[in-house]
Amino acid sequence: MSEINFGRYREYVAARVDANNAMIALLAGSRLAAHSLQLHAGSPHQLPGLFPAVKDIDRFNLLPDHASELLLEADAHLSAVAIPYALAVYEAFVKDAVAMLKNEGYTVAGDRNALSAGRMHQTLFDAAGEPQPEDVIPLFHVLRCLRNAQIHHAGTVTREVTGTLSAMSEQQRGRWESLTMGSVEAMIVGGKLHFSLGHLVAAFAVTKEAARRINALLGQKISRRSWAIIAVSDFAEDAAHPRNSRQWKRGLEGFSRFHYLGGLSLSSQELEHAARESGLWTARAW
Repeated sequence: MSEINFGRYREYVAARVDANNAMIALLAGSRLAAHSLQLHAGSPHQLPGLFPAVKDIDRFNLLPDHASELLLEADAHLSAVAIPYALAVYEAFVKDAVAMLKNEGYTVAGDRNALSAGRMHQTLFDAAGEPQPEDVIPLFHVLRCLRNAQIHHAGTVTREVTGTLSAMSEQQRGRWESLTMGSVEAMIVGGKLHFSLGHLVAAFAVTKEAARRINALLGQKISRRSWAIIAVSDFAEDAAHPRNSRQWKRGLEGFSRFHYLGGLSLSSQELEHAARESGLWTARAW
């Protein structure tokens, strides 16, 4: 699917990639560390004595065998951290997408909870007059409820969690289990949430796909005139050439061709009108 890589969307993608890479780096690091500690299996010396040059190692003042066990169990903890991380980055983007529709003149719900995590998609898609994508938004709500249970109830399975899980259709459940690489039932152990690497994968995969759907929605609902103005403003922020120069014009046209895809194909004339309307091009000739 071709995307419109406007400035705010590029920021979101970069933040998501950074968050995903950070989680995977921590996961890989924990496994590398556990592998290295196998060389010291059975040692009576604690980690600070074995690795005195490692900064802050005294905070991990354990015997190698115990430390290795904890590191090998890091998947669950990292996944528990990844869900709130991925959702926080994504939710900020959704709210900005709502603001874009509002700026375009669409009627947006303005009550206190309209932009809450549980309502923001309804607010967005109702404003656009389109149905919510049933193959991805319900999976976001599963992640949201898991996040709430983990943060506010110390990982205890809540009615919100069980209700959201039971409401999934067969297709949604199949997609969820494909992403998490395990059954829904395996996620709950003794009334507590039990996360795995698959939940880390699901957190970033679901939010990535949902953001792409919103990108496509904005492409349909925002007018070409507005997209041209957005593109011009986006380019002008970091333009290296002086305004009203041939280089500036060519730079804008190339920038638009590269970033503003998604079926837009903004013409040179549309960009000219937007640049003049924005006061960024004042020369007589284009």
